[in-house]
Amino acid sequence: MSELKGLMHCTRFLQTCGRRLELPDEVITTTAVCYTRISDTVLVSEVEPVLLGITLLYLVAKSSDHPRDLRDCISVATALADPVAVAPIAVDDRYRDVRESVVSTEQLVLRALDFDVGAGLPLRRLLLLFLLSFERDVNTVAGKEGRPPCAPTTFARMARTCTAILNDAVTFGPCVCTPPDELASGILYLGVMLEDILSPENMRMYVGLLAPTLQDAPSLVRVLDTLLSVYERPDICHEELRRVSET
Repeated sequence: MSELKGLMHCTRFLQTCGRRLELPDEVITTTAVCYTRISDTVLVSEVEPVLLGITLLYLVAKSSDHPRDLRDCISVATALADPVAVAPIAVDDRYRDVRESVVSTEQLVLRALDFDVGAGLPLRRLLLLFLLSFERDVNTVAGKEGRPPCAPTTFARMARTCTAILNDAVTFGPCVCTPPDELASGILYLGVMLEDILSPENMRMYVGLLAPTLQDAPSLVRVLDTLLSVYERPDICHEELRRVSET
């Protein structure tokens, strides 16, 4: 669960910085995906988180033909991490130290990414962590209540449904702009609902544990509306979800 919280915190930090830098959605998403790609490496534990975020934003923006001034990246990230920091950051010894650190970290990040600054399907890793956490928690509760655990085939079917929703939503603008933990939780909610695994009350409880901002009904409805609006597009043909969106 600590890995899950760390991943959500870092992707939200990158998303907020990217918006303040007025980067396009695809650049912000690519930055978050690049972070998930290196999240298993020792680089994440060895490099200070804010420095790593600055480096990723600067590197991906530059590689995507949407470059941002390094000083702007440093100022935005520093101000977000430290509310009392002055923005833009003064060009002094501290700034020069951070700038040199970014240049050094950039080479480490490139090696960790195998010099491929690109994005596969964003949110896939986050959704996988949610699915594994959900399966563990549901079976733990079932054991305490003396009920048999859910069959592995049930979770496998739900994982396929969630993956299909993710693939459909990943290029949809409003979904890209939704915080990653909320979007992954909304996908999980739809998958559980379509496979009829839990009651609506229990679904809301589990989703709220994964994304605390979705514990209230209006927030959950907002994310579900965003996801279901994907199936109003004529190029999407998932009839079961289309029927849900019309109810």
